[in-house]
Amino acid sequence: MKLLSFSTATLRRHVLPVLLLGAATAAHAQTLPNVGVGTTTPDASALLDVSSTTQGLLLPRLTLAQRTAIGSPATGLLLYQTDGSAPGFYFYDGTAWAALGSSGPGAAGSAGLNALVRTTAEAAGANCATGGTKIETGQDANSNGSLDASEITATRYVCNG
Repeated sequence: MKLLSFSTATLRRHVLPVLLLGAATAAHAQTLPNVGVGTTTPDASALLDVSSTTQGLLLPRLTLAQRTAIGSPATGLLLYQTDGSAPGFYFYDGTAWAALGSSGPGAAGSAGLNALVRTTAEAAGANCATGGTKIETGQDANSNGSLDASEITATRYVCNG
């Protein structure tokens, strides 16, 4: 086995430029506007564009204790809770953790009343700095199939950005 040896001049002339080029390329890669996984053309509106027809996206999975131990969670933080009385997806709405969707039947409502959900666009303002969606829920007390203002029992906001 033959050992390679380089003079200091050779290292400066050939190896150092290659190392600097590699460092510059790595630094540039960190400033790209978005990343595609499974696609060479990520959507310009997405920071991360994951594309697949055979696999899904697996988000962080935490226990209830681990979720509640997160200090100062960012608004919009999303995770999957693996245990407790209500496992499922949770997001931080800026003030509290909220369940996203349902992983099973919810608590029983008033007999004979339907649960209703209404979503509307939320303009930029106090509830969402860059706009978003307002989600209102409640029971259809008058059975008219519409969520009236007096029937709204919960309001949440899902904000852009």
